[in-house]
Amino acid sequence: MRPRKILPVRFPKTLMLDTGYWYALCDPADAYRDQVEARAVERHDIILPWPCLYETLRTRFVRNSAVVGRFRRLIAGPTMTLLDDAPYRDHAFERVLQTAARRPMSLVDVVMRAMIEDVNVRVDCFLTFNEKDFFDVCRRRGIPMRYGAS
Repeated sequence: MRPRKILPVRFPKTLMLDTGYWYALCDPADAYRDQVEARAVERHDIILPWPCLYETLRTRFVRNSAVVGRFRRLIAGPTMTLLDDAPYRDHAFERVLQTAARRPMSLVDVVMRAMIEDVNVRVDCFLTFNEKDFFDVCRRRGIPMRYGAS
């Protein structure tokens, strides 16, 4: 009897995407467009933080119906989870005001950092083009960051 070949079990990775990554996925004119792969969103579980929605769906973005259509198709999948920002907002707001002089970051980034720091939120990989604002929290949690196609 021949030994069976044991294949590795692959679990879906849970990805969190930063706003710039959504722009690049949806807008063909985006400067980072050639560095992303839309199939990455289709192949994995995705966490979409509400602050990313606020930032992504800005006026310039929603004026382009084709771009909004691409975004809508990407987030329509069953593997998409919208992550509520309510548990993180108040603390993040205070943190932004307290640290603005030392380390200026947007409220969106500070809320997302808090989400990444939360051990109850599963994030296997963080996709961003803004490494400097997230590298430390990702490193502490052992979460790899990707800047291009995955």
